[in-house]
Amino acid sequence: MRSLRVILTVAILYLLFNIVGAQALRQALSRTDWSWLVAMYAMTFFFVVTNSAMLRRLLSKVGLQVSLRRVVLANSLSTLYSLILPSDALAGIVKWADLSAATGDKPRVLSAMIFAKVALALAPLFFGTLALAFDNPFSDIPLSAIAGGLCVIVVIGTATVLSRKSGPAIDRSIEKLACALPDYVGKKLSSAVASLKHFRLLSYLDLLQIMLFSVAAFAFGIGGFYCAVHAVGESVTFPALLWVSLVLFIARLVPITVSNLGVRESIIIYAFAAYGVASGPALLIGLLMFSNTIFIAVTGWIYQSALAMGWLTWSSNDI
Repeated sequence: MRSLRVILTVAILYLLFNIVGAQALRQALSRTDWSWLVAMYAMTFFFVVTNSAMLRRLLSKVGLQVSLRRVVLANSLSTLYSLILPSDALAGIVKWADLSAATGDKPRVLSAMIFAKVALALAPLFFGTLALAFDNPFSDIPLSAIAGGLCVIVVIGTATVLSRKSGPAIDRSIEKLACALPDYVGKKLSSAVASLKHFRLLSYLDLLQIMLFSVAAFAFGIGGFYCAVHAVGESVTFPALLWVSLVLFIARLVPITVSNLGVRESIIIYAFAAYGVASGPALLIGLLMFSNTIFIAVTGWIYQSALAMGWLTWSSNDI
């Protein structure tokens, strides 16, 4: 699986570089404004911190205390392993193991991570769908309908699972499924289901705070996208940034390449062409956004190295 993703990544990048041309890419790179790149990395830093603060908030709401620094490092470690392991799901297991070691509670950490993933999905789905309603240059493709449908499914599904009325019925259904699975898997699934009761105790104010974290993280992500576009001397409408971010988010759900490399650039080239952006700068925008992943992964590599050298302890909650 890993080898196939690497092969597809190399193949797509090879095609893109041949279609765009090395000369066009070099010209775009020569016009890069490095001050905008610094701003892009700053936005990425704030995105990671906000994302981590939201997860830390969720963990604290179910009685698990962990430092913000530890959650940031766990997120960075997960990003590092997303470049190494066959799928983002496996990379997420690394973060789960890290935070479970810090808190001593695997089921509640897993539930909090799933909750955080859903919360982070709502902002791009909502704002991206709204942007498409006003600015869809591809009227022959029902992008707004697809995005709106996903948004409705996520919202209704989340509300149903977290509802104190419908939630227990869903738990019982999952418990029946767990009984049909091997003991080890079934027990883990049952523990995760049992931990959901903690999240059903969250107040509306708690849920509002989580959503504000989600919107803030999305805003920093859009800010980084905006900086990447301006770094290459281009400009697109703000709604375009919103709906393209939505498409990139949906594409990330089907990880066919390493860290979406190649797929992200293809989407940006195709989408931004409708706004007059040449393929060279558009390809460079995608590559600059990929460099954000490297930026975060470097922190994860430093953290992994410190753990390997014994400078930090995996099970310590003092990091």
